[in-house]
Amino acid sequence: LFPRANQGGRADGIGTFGGNQSFGATFDGQGYSILNRTNSLLDSGIFTTFTIQNIVLSNVLVRSHHLVYLSGVAAVMPTHNGGNGSFYNITVYGVVSNNVGAQTGGMFAGLTATMTVSNCASYADVYGIATVGGISGSLGASATIVNSHAYGGVEGSGNNIGGLVGALGGGTIYQCSAHGEVNQGSGDYGGGLVGIISGGGTIRECFATGDVNSQSESGGLVGGTVSGGAGSTLMIDSYCTGNVGGSYAGDRKGGFMGEYGRFGSEHIIENCYSTGDMNSSAGGGFAGEGSTGGSIISNCFAAGGTIANSSAGFSLPAQSGTTHFYNNFWTNSAASDSFATKVGNVSHFHDKANPPLDQWDSDSIWYISGSLLPCLRWQEDCEMPPQGSMLLFE
Repeated sequence: LFPRANQGGRADGIGTFGGNQSFGATFDGQGYSILNRTNSLLDSGIFTTFTIQNIVLSNVLVRSHHLVYLSGVAAVMPTHNGGNGSFYNITVYGVVSNNVGAQTGGMFAGLTATMTVSNCASYADVYGIATVGGISGSLGASATIVNSHAYGGVEGSGNNIGGLVGALGGGTIYQCSAHGEVNQGSGDYGGGLVGIISGGGTIRECFATGDVNSQSESGGLVGGTVSGGAGSTLMIDSYCTGNVGGSYAGDRKGGFMGEYGRFGSEHIIENCYSTGDMNSSAGGGFAGEGSTGGSIISNCFAAGGTIANSSAGFSLPAQSGTTHFYNNFWTNSAASDSFATKVGNVSHFHDKANPPLDQWDSDSIWYISGSLLPCLRWQEDCEMPPQGSMLLFE
């Protein structure tokens, strides 16, 4: 499956693909583990349609000291330069560190335009410069991540740092989660799940629980959305619980997302919520600041506590144009907000008969118990399975 040493690879048969060498097959680990790797499972080169599946990478320590033709650093594959790659049922434990040279880092792939990640998990910490994520540094328009989760911390010193993905450029993230703390030493766009959405993208039924420590343009789920093209940005049926800001009181922060709708194009956010505290010199309990018109935020709520230095309980207005707000609510320490309705107690959001929850799908997407905030039914720790599910006891 892999080139040997005399074909440009390494003696262990898992090596670099470059020049005339290519990889276009299936590598099935059959549930076995690979231990103590200090370099990527696949290095950058020529790829056609391939699948890597059913494998555990344990105690990996992948570092980049210099780069020749790589555009990223990752435990599984640094860069996907072509073809259609699929990663299925892979678990990674360890560290990916990329503090010199490259601008992209992730546990499964550094920079990918076309990729599918399904049923994968990373329990590793990821360190890098810019465009860093727990699963992938950057995802392109044809990339998809489904039912995959990042549990380690993510740290970067530049722009676009996310708990799951650093930069989403038109791809789709569905039923995924990120749990580690996100630390951004400088730069813009830090998010608990995604750092930046640029040129459109879709997030559905996802959540993030880690705190986000970032100087500006940051949010508990997404740091910011920038059009950069004609694609629509959709964030639907998702939530976050981490605190935003830390000791940094920069502007354009939000409990759910920071700066949104920049450079026009359609941005739709619906049926979402945040619960974290937020520290910002100018931001909002749910959204930081809209940059242009064309955004719609509906049926959402912010249930955080302290909103330090912030001027809005839910969202600041757009810099230009009009953001459309419908049926949104908030409850925190902020003094006022003209775009949403304040309710007196967080328990308002425990009851599916109350707005905005009365507009949510509580049969197949959300479980709303009456005593807790909503959770997504696909979550393992959500209290009840979807209605109509069959449980088998052995």
